[in-house]
Amino acid sequence: MSCCGGKKTVIVPNKKIALPKAVHIGRQIVAGYAKALLRITPPYQPDRIYKCKECEEVTYMTKLEYATWLLGHGIDITKAGYDLEKVKELPKYQKNDKRKIRYCRICKCILSIKTLVQDAKCPLGKW
Repeated sequence: MSCCGGKKTVIVPNKKIALPKAVHIGRQIVAGYAKALLRITPPYQPDRIYKCKECEEVTYMTKLEYATWLLGHGIDITKAGYDLEKVKELPKYQKNDKRKIRYCRICKCILSIKTLVQDAKCPLGKW
């Protein structure tokens, strides 16, 4: 019998995060990137991408813009216990020659990756 009831936690300033949840999220991210690298398109993905493309909360950013946003909101992200949905929304940009990567303004995910993960959910409940 363990001293912590079988659940290990990661201590983040002012927060406790259950390790199994963090591990599950990490596995989802790895699974999404693996499917993208292998060019695997699950049957549910095209419908999800279409719904995201039509959503009012979609934004297009470059990798540099996204990384800059993450760095600029690092303190807020830490205070929110690394729950990106609790942090200020991403800026709204239209697609152009440079801005081609589609992100969700609410969950801050790269939609081409998130839509590949079967267990992933839309924060607005659209899929």
